[in-house]
Amino acid sequence: GSSNRNTILIMSHGAGRDRRAWLRHCPFLIEAGYSCLMFDFRNHGTSGSFSTGGTFLGWAEWEDMTSVAKWVKGNFPAMKAAFVGTSTGAVSS
Repeated sequence: GSSNRNTILIMSHGAGRDRRAWLRHCPFLIEAGYSCLMFDFRNHGTSGSFSTGGTFLGWAEWEDMTSVAKWVKGNFPAMKAAFVGTSTGAVSS
């Protein structure tokens, strides 16, 4: 609806997945008026590698979430941001 038009959903994937995990969800969220921002955590998808690779099960990924949230607020200051996550993405949110 129209009340969602000023909300960006920051969508964080689970361990071993990447941003494409959200592709099937975006059409109905966009239709409902939300903007969707999907990204890859470090060591996932097309992101760069960090340390030994793999997932840190939230111990390091929260830093990625913080960076994404700061980027959203810096680039879209008038919009609200909400976190949507699964697995490691939920823990990191």
